[in-house]
Amino acid sequence: MLELAGQPALSDFRLAKLLETLQQAEPRVQSVAARYCYFVALQSDLTADHRQRLNALLLSGDQVGNLGKG
Repeated sequence: MLELAGQPALSDFRLAKLLETLQQAEPRVQSVAARYCYFVALQSDLTADHRQRLNALLLSGDQVGNLGKG
């Protein structure tokens, strides 16, 4: 299983609003983050070309990197 961290899931504005809401419920909250995460079931290792294509499809060209393969 290949795990890819994706782009941020929320804009800075949305993160700020969410942080504000969370801090109203729990003042100790200091920050919040949200990212997309993709899991790809593989039958064999990806070639460099296939990895590049997968990144282009899922990550919109962002170079985020591989979080793990298990």
